[in-house]
Amino acid sequence: MGILLTTGVGAAVLLSQNPRLADEAASVPTSSPIAKPTPTPTSTPLKEDEGTRENPFPLGTPLTFTLSGRENWDVTVNSAILNANDAIAAENPYNEVPPEGMQWALVSIDATYKGVDAGDPGNAIRISYVSTDGRTYDEFDVSAVTPNGLYGQNEIYAGTSTSGNIAVMIPNAEADKGVWALSVDFGPKVFFRAQ
Repeated sequence: MGILLTTGVGAAVLLSQNPRLADEAASVPTSSPIAKPTPTPTSTPLKEDEGTRENPFPLGTPLTFTLSGRENWDVTVNSAILNANDAIAAENPYNEVPPEGMQWALVSIDATYKGVDAGDPGNAIRISYVSTDGRTYDEFDVSAVTPNGLYGQNEIYAGTSTSGNIAVMIPNAEADKGVWALSVDFGPKVFFRAQ
């Protein structure tokens, strides 16, 4: 995800993971603070504390994410299937079996790309699980071939929607107590209830 950097004359430069763009942006003088891209809901305004770890969104809450002030993705975290060990094993017998005290969870995502050119949902949309003791369990900590996996899907163009699952290995004791953390285009995280 980039950060919008504005100058005193109204020009804007998008800083990104691309070093060439970042180097070019470094030479632009700035007179205003850096604005962070933030998610906004599609229907009603966000309350100040909504989407935090302390006040997570319910699953199924649709959100629109912006990049440089422009709508980029509509994303809905639909549901989370806990103890999805059998589904993961059935998808590929070489998927890792969770060690004692851990389980697979499957998080269902709907996404619509609204940006410029094409977007890659598997690279843009990230899910992790945060336990009540503050530990994070990322989708890439232990990889799995996932039923209808979001990661590995082809790029989609503006106005196109897709659906898919993300698998995350999480602790049994915390399975329904923590929160899901959603990040789009490497932006700030918003949080959803575990169930």
